[in-house]
Amino acid sequence: MIIELKGGQAQNLGAKLMLIAVRDRLRARFPGAAIALRQTPLLNSDFRRAFGAVRKFPLRKRQFDLTRLAYVLPSNIWSTVLGGETVVESQIDAVLDLSGFAYGDRWGSGSTGAAGAEIERLSLRGKAYIFLPQAFGPFDGLSASLATTVGRQWAGSALICARDTQSCRSLEMLLPGEPNNVVVCPDLTFAVEGKPALASTNASSRDTALIVPNVRMTESVSRGPLAVGYVPMMLRLASAARRHGFDVKVLNHGGHEDSPLCQRIAIALGAEILTTEDPLDIKAIIGAAGLVISSRFHACVAALSQGVPCIATAWNHKYRELFAPFGLEYAVLEDGGESDYVPLVARVLDDHQARTTEFAAVRAAMMQNVEQMWSRVYAILDRVADDAGRGRSR
Repeated sequence: MIIELKGGQAQNLGAKLMLIAVRDRLRARFPGAAIALRQTPLLNSDFRRAFGAVRKFPLRKRQFDLTRLAYVLPSNIWSTVLGGETVVESQIDAVLDLSGFAYGDRWGSGSTGAAGAEIERLSLRGKAYIFLPQAFGPFDGLSASLATTVGRQWAGSALICARDTQSCRSLEMLLPGEPNNVVVCPDLTFAVEGKPALASTNASSRDTALIVPNVRMTESVSRGPLAVGYVPMMLRLASAARRHGFDVKVLNHGGHEDSPLCQRIAIALGAEILTTEDPLDIKAIIGAAGLVISSRFHACVAALSQGVPCIATAWNHKYRELFAPFGLEYAVLEDGGESDYVPLVARVLDDHQARTTEFAAVRAAMMQNVEQMWSRVYAILDRVADDAGRGRSR
């Protein structure tokens, strides 16, 4: 069985953690399965080989889609032409889509439509397309005809896991009838345990407040007041943390693209920058901290999943939805209007101290939800593996 992991990348440490978490689950449950990755500028050949994956060769470039050719030539011909470490869509038995947030009006209709066409091709051949937990929608920008087509196609996916209720509502409006393949599940990295490297064991402590910038907050994609006042707001939040006695450090969670912004904020604060390429290490660093002020979604997940007080700056609904089960929506900032964040920091710290048992119960329920999601995924892949085995034996 060949399973493609679609939509991942290796620069952003949250996306990298998702890739590693899924790979490790698949290796444990399906040790004989091969994993395929598509090489991109953010996921190069060196990473792919170290990751232990074959290469998925795409036959689609923007609006030009020749993927149907993959089904015209036999697999042995493709293997001869492309080599043993490269596969095309026709050789793949299942796709696990872990894009994070790629389908909705903010990104246009191209990816949404292409995913629909891929789902249709695979489902017609008894193969499975699974959307692992991610944010979706809204899909209001789709034309009526395209929405109808995409809804029908997406209804053929084996499973769609929405990370939050707002994403689930968007999917229910897109898919026809009452879809039975949509479930709500927290981000899968919620259940991943950090494993700190020896060099990072003292990077943070309960006296440390981590500032986690996100360059997206300074771009037009944020479409809000934060795009203008983002850096000053982060500096005021850091100042508030210092007034509560924290040693402030800047944590680079976004890799190369966040580096200039991290340096800018660190210089303004006179603070140390923490950086690592190991996402398991960075989760452990966050878990050891006393406070996290983050604009990176997966840094917020890492904090909340480990009981670390967290304040988020948000550029879309996925942040509010992440904090909602804990009753911490007030800790998600969507504008930079406050001049003094000392009361906010105090409220967040007090809540975590007073509601320790409640928050632990929420985390346990979310962990259980992730495990239930994996049970469903395993059952689908078991069926696919059986079908693939019967196909090879004929």
